[in-house]
Amino acid sequence: MSKKIGILIAVISAAAFLALIGVLASGLSGNKQPTPEPTEVPFVPEEEEVVVENGSVLSLTNGLQLKYIARVSGLFFEDGSNDMVSNFLSATFVNNSEQYIQYAKVSLYCDGVQYCFELSTVPPHSTIRAFDINRKTAPVRAMKISGVVEQYVAFDKAPSRHEDMLEITASDNIIYVKNITDERIDGSFYVYYKNYDSGILVGGITYRVRVEGGIDAGATYTGYAPHFSDRYSQVMFVVYDAE
Repeated sequence: MSKKIGILIAVISAAAFLALIGVLASGLSGNKQPTPEPTEVPFVPEEEEVVVENGSVLSLTNGLQLKYIARVSGLFFEDGSNDMVSNFLSATFVNNSEQYIQYAKVSLYCDGVQYCFELSTVPPHSTIRAFDINRKTAPVRAMKISGVVEQYVAFDKAPSRHEDMLEITASDNIIYVKNITDERIDGSFYVYYKNYDSGILVGGITYRVRVEGGIDAGATYTGYAPHFSDRYSQVMFVVYDAE
């Protein structure tokens, strides 16, 4: 894996990506009123497409294509915080190339206002929905949009999940890594995962879990993955450093 530009990664000691909002109501008379059910915040931010007068489809370099931009409100993934943010800009891109993108930085200009997007771990011919890393307020409509790929690095070869060595399963907040070989695996490795929904990678960010100290033959390592959702996450690849 190229070391010139690291994959955008967030490793957080503790975070919750599903939030519950409880609203308690009480009457003026002092009598208790029924407590409403908690409202689940959608994991994937809902979007409202921005109308662009000259069209939102934009062909960029390196086989990247912008499909559309949208106003979104909800969880902000790109810095690992999962903060609730309102009216920020999302951009949906397609990697039309045969290259597996390790990292790309894209600047979009809506009527001259710059929005920045950092994409990581984007397989060939896949779609990714990223969010402006600066959380700028999104426009309702725009007369013109343009864009440029500021930085671009592809993997030298497609990354692997090392399925000949490891069996990886997961549930909410937990990743299980089983050594399926007949020998102990020494060294450390990282399991990389992304948010994923309905065939689209969600968020430019890629998360990782570190496995240290090796795994005995047939044994399973249990790793804490605070951003992993059984419904909305997908393991992408493993980087293994043999000792």
